[in-house]
Amino acid sequence: LQFFSPGISPPFPAHLIEEKNVFCTIRKIMQAKYLQDKWNQRSNRPLMRLPEFIVSFFYKDDQRIGTSLHLCKKLWESIQNSESIEIRLFYDFLVEKLTLDELTFFLEMRHGLVGLPLVQSSDPPNILVPYKKCTELMDRVLGAFSPISSLIADDAQKFVDKGKIDYAVFLDLFIKFYSSERE
Repeated sequence: LQFFSPGISPPFPAHLIEEKNVFCTIRKIMQAKYLQDKWNQRSNRPLMRLPEFIVSFFYKDDQRIGTSLHLCKKLWESIQNSESIEIRLFYDFLVEKLTLDELTFFLEMRHGLVGLPLVQSSDPPNILVPYKKCTELMDRVLGAFSPISSLIADDAQKFVDKGKIDYAVFLDLFIKFYSSERE
């Protein structure tokens, strides 16, 4: 996406802009990527890298590749220098700072926490989930007596408010532990 960005300079037609809420766009992309990965696994096909997937996500049957690239550029510009953990994670997956394996792990864990809800532009920037759901997910993935599970739980506990935690904050911690264990 960064490669195409400098070459796409004409103004983009406003009527083709799908979402003004970057969180909505990112969540739709993540859900679509999760579903496509599941389909590819069932079909015994390789998983698509996130940058390629995003271009195909925006490339609709009735649109041109130029429209898709404009939408990619708009997304790229809207995620630059964001303070949001969810957007920062998305950015790290997009520039492939985090691997395709880590993206697959993230998407599975994301599905375990939030499922596949209807994404609307009025959705809040943070998706809060019960902390108990996070600990149950860790127990299923790591085992109830895993020392890593208790380390993640200790770190995550700092971000719990009224029994809830932002799913992106929790998964950011989980991905860091997952990445360090793979090294």
